[in-house]
Amino acid sequence: QPGAAHIAHLAADIRLVSSAVRFLEFPALASTSSSTDSAEHPAMAVLSAAWPTLSAFNAAPWRGVPAVVEALCEVYTRALLCAKMAAAPLLPHLLEALRDIFVAHTAHSACCLDTLASAVEVFSTGSGGGGGALGVMAPAAVSHIPDAAVADAFAQTLLAVAQAAHGALTSAPSMADRAETARATFELAQRFALFAPQQLL
Repeated sequence: QPGAAHIAHLAADIRLVSSAVRFLEFPALASTSSSTDSAEHPAMAVLSAAWPTLSAFNAAPWRGVPAVVEALCEVYTRALLCAKMAAAPLLPHLLEALRDIFVAHTAHSACCLDTLASAVEVFSTGSGGGGGALGVMAPAAVSHIPDAAVADAFAQTLLAVAQAAHGALTSAPSMADRAETARATFELAQRFALFAPQQLL
């Protein structure tokens, strides 16, 4: 197991990717998920180039290191919020990574659920084509994920993380021992109820 100083430096290095995409918001490029468009969203260009390295940290043993997981989730959330629908080509890989990390280490990976919550909002039509809610007073039926394959991927990911969260919460001595897991789980359920209610059925 690497030392604390090494882990801290590694997490800081991963967060440099987040810093690189933080201000790469280009609305005209973020409004489409087509892989045939000539212009690739800059945030996706950065994430795609870094993916071979990032994917290694998605796996064991690094996904068992809280600081590394938090840094990864920061990168993925920033990329989703910047690229929005243009993140579609990498979405299956992101969902798989978030699911596998959380299922393997629920105790310290609530941030995976936070990133998943951002993703479902981005890919819902109720968020104005990616990135912005209609509001909690809008009818739930207005919001949905239009792409059937994407909707199914979200549903399968939700099922897996919900089962893992249930196991972690019911096996804990008290809810307070898994407070972050409980918070992230309930907030994720709320986000699905607002932006993808069909995936809760």
